[in-house]
Amino acid sequence: MKPQEVTSPKNKISQVEVIIENDEFSIASFEWNGSANRIGIRWNGDENSIGYPQSRGNATWFVLPKQVALAYALTTKNARAVQVIQGSSDTKFI
Repeated sequence: MKPQEVTSPKNKISQVEVIIENDEFSIASFEWNGSANRIGIRWNGDENSIGYPQSRGNATWFVLPKQVALAYALTTKNARAVQVIQGSSDTKFI
């Protein structure tokens, strides 16, 4: 499944911007709960699978802690990802 098409849970996620995408997984920035930008990851799946995570048959994103996403981006030297992740929120979920 294309990560750009994953917008679930619909009442929580909007403005999905994929910042890292390969054959196995994707990392994206998205607006969470109408305000804070968060970073999420998912396994993309293939033409026969919606990937993982999923909930009730809907493809979803797993929200990463900012420091985990930033460590990955720094390790892979992905300047665009570093910039987006540094601008994301690290406030606690309420």
